[in-house]
Amino acid sequence: MSDPLYRRGVGRPTAVLLEPASDPARIDHVWGTLDLGDGRNLRAVINTMSLRNQAAGFDDRVHLGIVRSTFDQLPPTGIFPAEGLDYDAIAAQTNVFFETFARPELETLFCDKLRLADCVEAWGDLFDRTGPGIHQIHSRRASCAVAEDIRGRDGAFKCYDQRTKTAELYLVKFCGQ
Repeated sequence: MSDPLYRRGVGRPTAVLLEPASDPARIDHVWGTLDLGDGRNLRAVINTMSLRNQAAGFDDRVHLGIVRSTFDQLPPTGIFPAEGLDYDAIAAQTNVFFETFARPELETLFCDKLRLADCVEAWGDLFDRTGPGIHQIHSRRASCAVAEDIRGRDGAFKCYDQRTKTAELYLVKFCGQ
């Protein structure tokens, strides 16, 4: 992928919390801290609603698709250049169904899944404020409130369960995607 910000981060989850905000109505992310295994942590910033859709008068809820799979080995930890991820290509190869969730339901679901995972893999745009993080962990296609249509650079996250050798890939969409 030619975009210098688009990355894949992999690590062991060590902390999960709701994004801190002085106004509770503005909380729209779950933050997962991933241990990269080299002394660094990565913050995965996962949307639980769309403030942009809400501000424009559209449905602010998230449409979530889950793709289940099995694996033999956990992926190596670290931050890596990412190959393009495209929800349309995933949907063409799997039977993914998107269900609509309000923010409180997703906060609980995402927090529980991240806490229980042995490893988390996240695709999105890299940022660095007080340490590395990945955001834009959602579809990048045009939506009800966002006209920009980015193809082949969708964000997602995947939780691995070492005991059962199963994984769940979480695909996050917004109104109009």
